[in-house]
Amino acid sequence: PTHTAAGTALSVWNITSEQTRGLVVMDVSGSMGMTVDGQFDPATHAPLTRLQVTAAACVAGLPMFGDNSELGLWTFTTKDAADGGGTVHTELVPMGPLSAPVGNGQTRRSALNTALGQLTIQPGSRNGLYDTILDAYQTVLTGWAPNESNAIVVFTDGKDDGLNSMTADQLITKLDALKAANPNHPVRVMIVALGSGVDLTTLSKITAAANGQALHADTPADIGSAVIAGFAGRLADQ
Repeated sequence: PTHTAAGTALSVWNITSEQTRGLVVMDVSGSMGMTVDGQFDPATHAPLTRLQVTAAACVAGLPMFGDNSELGLWTFTTKDAADGGGTVHTELVPMGPLSAPVGNGQTRRSALNTALGQLTIQPGSRNGLYDTILDAYQTVLTGWAPNESNAIVVFTDGKDDGLNSMTADQLITKLDALKAANPNHPVRVMIVALGSGVDLTTLSKITAAANGQALHADTPADIGSAVIAGFAGRLADQ
């Protein structure tokens, strides 16, 4: 409605549509299967889970990213305790230009939409958050692209409770070391924390070590805003 707001909106559009190289990392541990108050499937009227609402917000935000943007999708959880309980992350869509073909010839944009719509919970699993953040950071750092926002956006609703995970302090130390070794290759880590079971103070310390921010999403609308905020964070560097 104002000239100032229009300028800001155009800046966000420019960054999200042309200058993003990012990895979306989705928690699929058991607690993400909890239902969200007041959210129902319009066709079946079944209550929607945290994972479904979050995935839908990502699908809704995807059209804001232009074909030159590079995106990828991971999920993370842990193995069963009987198998050691170690962190598991799965690459569903490799990072690359949205217009490029992947797999069976569909575009990466189409592959992301499909993968987001098919996400499923691993019942009873734990949250291997810290190991996953470090692995994602190293992945985005590899092949770091200049003149783009090299970023990670992690969606999670819990604390790291993986049986063999590193501590938050160990993660911060490792992120600090990677930053020191690659001073001209910043990678921004954004965490969208869902629900009341998150430790926002600790998550904020982690993201501060990686040029980012932890955002608490109380409502489905907050999740949608956080998707854009995560990738548009490069505005703060302009």
